[in-house]
Amino acid sequence: MEEEGLIVREVVQQDKTPNRKLIKITPQGEADFDNWLRSDAKETENIRYDFYSKYPFLNKVNHFNKLSNQEV
Repeated sequence: MEEEGLIVREVVQQDKTPNRKLIKITPQGEADFDNWLRSDAKETENIRYDFYSKYPFLNKVNHFNKLSNQEV
């Protein structure tokens, strides 16, 4: 995702604790996510969690709060 410009990584140096590793979504990443969320394409990628791999559409359902009621 980083190579595609969807996210950027940043390491924040800290003195007394391990360095913080931040991952931020880019505007392009937000646009791609929005397009994916609104798409009706069948999900073919494997999902990490067994339950979701059985029902890939449920991965999308987790993000419905970003859509209007009409879009849901």
